[in-house]
Amino acid sequence: MNDKTSEKTFLLHDRTPDDGYIRGFVVFRQQNAHKMCILLYEIFRQTKTRLQSLAFSEKRKGDE
Repeated sequence: MNDKTSEKTFLLHDRTPDDGYIRGFVVFRQQNAHKMCILLYEIFRQTKTRLQSLAFSEKRKGDE
């Protein structure tokens, strides 16, 4: 597809103060871009929460 105006590139990153690393980028059709970015942000946020929870429980296991 040559019509560049119908596609947008978005950087996916976590806006936490301690971590501003870019996770990747995606190209979406413009009409779906906003919805998809919200969905992807939710996936990243939930994954990060699960990983932090897992790391915390592993740390507690090691303290016992």
